[in-house]
Amino acid sequence: MSEARKWRSGGSILSLGQFQVKYRNPECGQLDTEGNELSRTWARFRDILPVEDRVQFAQRPAQLDDVFKLVQEADKIWRTRKDAGKFGKAKATFRKICMNLGAHHEMLTVLPSSSQYVSIFYGTLQTLIKASVNYEKIAEGLSRAVCDINDIVAPCVSWKSLYPGKVMEAFIERLYANIFIFLRDAMLWYQRKSRARSLLSFKEDFYDDFETKISEIRAIAASMSQRASVSLGAEVRYSRLQSEKLATDLKFELEGFQREIAESRRREIQLTRERAEEAKERQLLKLEGSARFQDLLKLVGVSCRRGRKSKELMVRLKTSTSFDICSLMKLSKHHTKENIQLFSNHLENHFDRRQILPPFEPLGNLSVELQIVSSLQEWTAAADSRLLCVAGPGQSSNTPVTTSIAANYTSFAKSCKIPVISFFCELAAKKPPQKTREEAGIISLAYAIIRQLIELLPVDFVSEIDFGPERYKILDGTLNSWTETMKVLNDLLDLKPLYLFCVIDGFQWLDDSSTEKLLDSLLDVLHEHTSGRDTENSKPSTQRLKILFTTAGKSRCLLNKLSNGELVIVDQRRVAQRPGSGTPGRVPLRRALE
Repeated sequence: MSEARKWRSGGSILSLGQFQVKYRNPECGQLDTEGNELSRTWARFRDILPVEDRVQFAQRPAQLDDVFKLVQEADKIWRTRKDAGKFGKAKATFRKICMNLGAHHEMLTVLPSSSQYVSIFYGTLQTLIKASVNYEKIAEGLSRAVCDINDIVAPCVSWKSLYPGKVMEAFIERLYANIFIFLRDAMLWYQRKSRARSLLSFKEDFYDDFETKISEIRAIAASMSQRASVSLGAEVRYSRLQSEKLATDLKFELEGFQREIAESRRREIQLTRERAEEAKERQLLKLEGSARFQDLLKLVGVSCRRGRKSKELMVRLKTSTSFDICSLMKLSKHHTKENIQLFSNHLENHFDRRQILPPFEPLGNLSVELQIVSSLQEWTAAADSRLLCVAGPGQSSNTPVTTSIAANYTSFAKSCKIPVISFFCELAAKKPPQKTREEAGIISLAYAIIRQLIELLPVDFVSEIDFGPERYKILDGTLNSWTETMKVLNDLLDLKPLYLFCVIDGFQWLDDSSTEKLLDSLLDVLHEHTSGRDTENSKPSTQRLKILFTTAGKSRCLLNKLSNGELVIVDQRRVAQRPGSGTPGRVPLRRALE
C-alpha cells in the first residue's frame, strides 16, 4: 500500500509499525512513542466522527497550506450560519492560528524523520479544527490553545539556530512529545464529551481543561531558552558533553514511566482542579448570594424608583437567613457528574438544545408594564422559593413581549453569576409518531430541564438516591416513562445549587387535552420544590428556587394550578404597543443605579 493510500484510508504513516522499525533513533525514543500513540488515537477518532465532520485529505501527507485552506473554509461556514455572531471570537483566533503555524515545520526539520512528524502534526490539527467548527465554545477554546502553543514555539526557532546540537534536539523532542500529548488528549476529550452529549453545552470550556498541559509546554520552551542563553556564553566541550548527558538521562527517566500511570496522574490532577474550582464557586455563591441578588434586582429595575418599597426589598435581602450548602441528605453512594452525563446523553435526542438559549439577543433597553416590573422585584427579592407566571397578550406576528422578558431575565441572572436554567417552548412543525405535538413538547421540556440540572451537579458527590444507568434507560421519550421522568426530575431538584433560577417561556403551547395530566404532574413537582419546605422531612428549606413562567396568552393549566399571588395577567390593550417604547406606565426592565 502506498503512503498516499494509507493516509487517505484514515490510518497514518506512524500507525503501521514502520515508523518505529525504520526510523527508530536513540535520541528520539520519547517522540517516537508519543507519535505512535497519537497516530493510533487519531485513526480511532476519525472513525467516530460523522462523515460531514471528517477532513478529506489529499493523496499525500498533510502540509501547512492544507491547514490554511481549512481555516478559510471554516470562516466561510460561519459567515453563512444564522447565528454567525456567536462565532466572532473563534473566527478571530482561528485566523491568528495561521500567523506562526509555519514555525512547527522549521523546528521539526532538525530531527530525524522530520517529514513524518510534520505530516502527523498538521493532519491531526486539521481533524480537530474540522470537528470543532459546529461547536462555538470548543472552537474558541481549541483555537486559543493552538495560538498559545504557536506563540510558545515561534521564539524557539531563533534559539534552535543560535545553538544547534544534540542538547537542543533533545529539548525539541521533549517539546513536541508534549505537543503530541496535547493533540492526543484533545481528541480523547472530544470523544468523552461526545459520548456524554455535552459538546453543545455553554458550560464546557476546552481551554480551561488544557491550561495545565499548555503551561508544561511553556515551561519546556522556557528551559530551552535558558539553556541556549547559558550555552552561548560558555560553549566549551566539557559543558556541552555534560548537557548532552543530562538530556540523555532525562530521556530515559521519562521513558521509564508507564503510560497508564501517567494517564491516571493527569486525570487525577484534572479532577482535583475541578473539585477545587467547584468548591470555590459554591463558597462564593454562599457568601455573595445576597449581593448577587441585589445586582439582579438592579438589572430588573429596582433603581427606577427610589421609593420606600425598593428599600424594603434591599433590607429583606440583607437580613435573610444564611444558607448551609452541605445539608443534602443521608450519604451512601458515590456518583460523578461525568458518569451521569454519559448515562443520560440519549435524552438530547428528544429536544433541540438551541431552545435552551433565547431565540435572539436580549434587548438591553426593553420597557415593560410597571405591574410586571413590580412583580418581578417582589419575586426576586423574596427570601424563599417562589413560582411566578407572567401572562401577556396572545401570539402575534411579532416576538411576544413575554419572550423578551424571559430572554432578558435569563441574561441578567447569568451576568450576576446566579445559576439559571431555561427553555423556550415550541411545537414541532410535523406531528411526531405515536403522540401529539403537545406531548412531544412537554417531553422535550422535561428532558431539557433534567440535562441542565445534571450540568449543575457537583463534579463528584455521595447520595442515597440511585443515579445509575438503568434508571436513565427507562427515559426513552415515550409517555409510558413519564412517571419515572418526574421521579428523576424530583431527585435532581433535591441536589440543586443553593440558588437557582428556572425560566420557562411559551408554556401555553403545551396546553392540550392530551397533555392535561402530564402538565399537572410537572407543575406538582415544581410546586413541591417552591413550597419553602424540605421535600424529605418537611423542615424549612435552606435553598432558594425561583421559577418564572412567561406565556403569550393565558395557559389553562397554569390558571388552574397557580394561586392569584403567583399570576400576573397583563392588560391586552396596554401591551399592544411596540416593545421598548417609552410610554406612560412602562419602565425599563434594566437600569443601572444612579
